[in-house]
Amino acid sequence: MNANDDRALEERIRDRAYAIWESEGRPEGRAEFNWDQAKEIVALEDAGEPLIDVAESVDTPVEPAVAFENMGAVPGLDDQGEGGAGPERDNLADETRLPLSHDGR
Repeated sequence: MNANDDRALEERIRDRAYAIWESEGRPEGRAEFNWDQAKEIVALEDAGEPLIDVAESVDTPVEPAVAFENMGAVPGLDDQGEGGAGPERDNLADETRLPLSHDGR
């Protein structure tokens, strides 16, 4: 690759990174990420792979909305189930308790 080809490639990457940045709403602090993403896209274009336009890919949902409908139904750490509390430690018979030391006391 000669110097003109290098400049043309860098300009294509810069233009693509700028388009990505604009499509994301011009957020700060994403220049390196956008540059890396643009390099990958340009490399894929040069390899002849069909790509989705950046403007189309931003509007395409990653997951259907159905994936978010049941987010509140997942049990958490404080979920104790439908019934009452589990067995109390004091309700267990003494013979069911494990020894606290290796000599059986």
